[in-house]
Amino acid sequence: MQPKKFAIKNNYIQPNHPAVMRWLWFDIDHPDALFTYYYENTPVPNLIIVNPENGHAHVGFRLRVEVGLTGDSRLKPINYMRAVYYALRLVLGADAGYVGNLIKCPFDTDIWQVYISGKKDYDLKDLADMLDLEVLPKTSDNDDIFGRNKALFDYTRHIAYPLASQHSYRTLLAELLPIATAYNATYPIPLFENEVYTICKSIARYCYSAKFNNGNVSQAHREVQSMRGRKGGAKSKRKPSKTSERTLKPWLELGISRATYYRDLNKNNSQK
Repeated sequence: MQPKKFAIKNNYIQPNHPAVMRWLWFDIDHPDALFTYYYENTPVPNLIIVNPENGHAHVGFRLRVEVGLTGDSRLKPINYMRAVYYALRLVLGADAGYVGNLIKCPFDTDIWQVYISGKKDYDLKDLADMLDLEVLPKTSDNDDIFGRNKALFDYTRHIAYPLASQHSYRTLLAELLPIATAYNATYPIPLFENEVYTICKSIARYCYSAKFNNGNVSQAHREVQSMRGRKGGAKSKRKPSKTSERTLKPWLELGISRATYYRDLNKNNSQK
């Protein structure tokens, strides 16, 4: 994924990060695409980008809270978002083969006509209340952008976990990329290469985070849980004995950065 300052110079851009969904985009291929939401009495889009040559448009709805697609993302919000997406696609009459990976660049006003409604960002429930979610057929986990992200993540991570003890972070990432790429190629509409890379990077980073220790709960996490279990007790006045630098700096022993070590401890302490 390119930085914004470079991406906006292209005719088409990727609107969402591969790991999260903030925009729901649809491709409407008929001359009156700009007015479809009005004719069909749907929620008002936040952004409409029209091709002036034929009237076709990309129509976008911005979510107030982004929905994660990988990592610790919960399946319930993903399925809820999927139901809303399909309902909107149905009522808008949008292209069923379009998955929202690329949209007309709204900054390229020399080519496209851009319409901003000024509508506030939507909660999924706001959209669902204006749609009929019951008419949707059941779909495969791999038939849309949401399902493919999740399926690829789950497939690759189960391969990665046993390998984590045998490789460094960079080696593990290099090992996962061809595996994930081959699996991605089985999809009728594969994810972009940068999406596959982001998923593999997320998995590799997790395998070397304080929460993961070659498939087990990390030492740092165990220490936090142990601290949670203690109820009071006098503070020890005993001076620490001489020990190695790795003992004084447990993040070295864990093979993680000092910032990651304390971030994990602080996060768990704040949840007490």
